[in-house]
Amino acid sequence: MNPIPLALLGVAVGFVTGCRSEPPPARIDVDTLPSGTVVVRNSAQGSWDSASAWRVVEDLRIGPAEDGPAAFSIVNALAVDAEGRIYLVDRQAEDVRVFGPEGQPVRTIGRKGRGPGEFTWADGIVLGRRGQLFVADRSAHRISVFDTSGVFVGDHRRDGPGVGVTMVSGGAAAVTWDAWSVFGATPSQRHTELLRWTDGGYGDTLHFPPFEQQYFEIVLHQGRSTNIIHTPVPFTPEEMIAAAPSGTVWRAMSGTYRVTRFSPAGDSTLVVTREYQPVPVTADDREQVLPRYRKLFKGSGTRLDESLVPAYHPAIRRMLVDDQGYLWIAPVTADTTSLPFDVFDPEGRYLGAVATTMTPGMLTPQPVVRDGHLYYVGRDELDVPYVVRLRIERPD
Repeated sequence: MNPIPLALLGVAVGFVTGCRSEPPPARIDVDTLPSGTVVVRNSAQGSWDSASAWRVVEDLRIGPAEDGPAAFSIVNALAVDAEGRIYLVDRQAEDVRVFGPEGQPVRTIGRKGRGPGEFTWADGIVLGRRGQLFVADRSAHRISVFDTSGVFVGDHRRDGPGVGVTMVSGGAAAVTWDAWSVFGATPSQRHTELLRWTDGGYGDTLHFPPFEQQYFEIVLHQGRSTNIIHTPVPFTPEEMIAAAPSGTVWRAMSGTYRVTRFSPAGDSTLVVTREYQPVPVTADDREQVLPRYRKLFKGSGTRLDESLVPAYHPAIRRMLVDDQGYLWIAPVTADTTSLPFDVFDPEGRYLGAVATTMTPGMLTPQPVVRDGHLYYVGRDELDVPYVVRLRIERPD
């Protein structure tokens, strides 16, 4: 962020006066590359002022509860349909809970098991063009399909080029994608492929550029066997993907404040950046995470190379696209007690930041912005999940 200009200092008749400085005005630079890709560079200051800035107000909370549908264990997927119904995957029960717009339980879909309409590791849910529910099961290697009333209508083999990660969609009008992580010669080398999903199975494939992620390698010797474990180095950048209603897909490598929009054919059409002041990784940050890595390495005969931990945090925590095509980016800030979202319009112009009741730990599962509301899963002081809906207030 640009430093705030120093106030003018004046001395007269024995007293000091100061002029309150104003933040620098928003600045947007737009260029078109020879390839046709539009690049939008935004300053740290958005175009909103105190009168035009968006705000959010909580208007619904579901749970926590001791029993019943609102008694959640681990929520690892979240979706919202056009009627405002909320869909949640509970990891322990392996079912999908559906709640109405007022928070009332509507139905429970599926259960734990390997039979038709059952799940072993449901990790992705999206709603199709006609309201049908697609549930991706990582362990059973299939996608189960349910109709608008929650009745199981069939499943399809979840075949792909690597490890199935999750499904992404920009809403009922958008293309639905199934994301796969494909590894290269080493675990640090990989790329993501999105397989286009239709009612009948997979169609086109969208290939993203390869990237490298820094890993710790732990070699464990157990008797005559040797196991090698690779675990990401803390605070290293990661890839983020979000689908838009138009069928386009946004991609970011979180180390820099730069996101790229791709067409369904894989062409980069828009690049958006914002001025950003990197946040250092402090000694306290390191000591919050490194002890568990030291414990993993202890006795393995493998040295923990703590120098691989980067000096700075990634720039981006999470990236969302709402049903109107606005881009919501949660930046990394030094304040970990609150979580703002930077909002960009569909053309990539930075509007400003929206303060929320969220904290950085409330970004899993992926929040949803739809029909003027922001939905997320929080946790209480006992680490029990609950669901929150925030109404987005946009001044005229």
